[in-house]
Amino acid sequence: MKLIDYINETGISKTLLAKRAGIGTPTLYRLLNGKEVSLQILKKISVATKGKCTVQDMMPASLKALLDPPRAQKALKSHPLDITA
Repeated sequence: MKLIDYINETGISKTLLAKRAGIGTPTLYRLLNGKEVSLQILKKISVATKGKCTVQDMMPASLKALLDPPRAQKALKSHPLDITA
């Protein structure tokens, strides 16, 4: 589940979710605005949502591609620093 969907469906405030995850509210907003955060932060949010939002759900598409070998090759080839050429 996408994090924003979790927030909307549960009605939890962003401040309360950040507090339950043990992170700062600005960090949560950074994630919601598409910025990268650490894997540790994603794990904390996943625990705070009782697994409704998994780490993979919150990962940027570029990292998700690395978990799927066929997509990983495509992602690497489209990267500006193409190391597969």
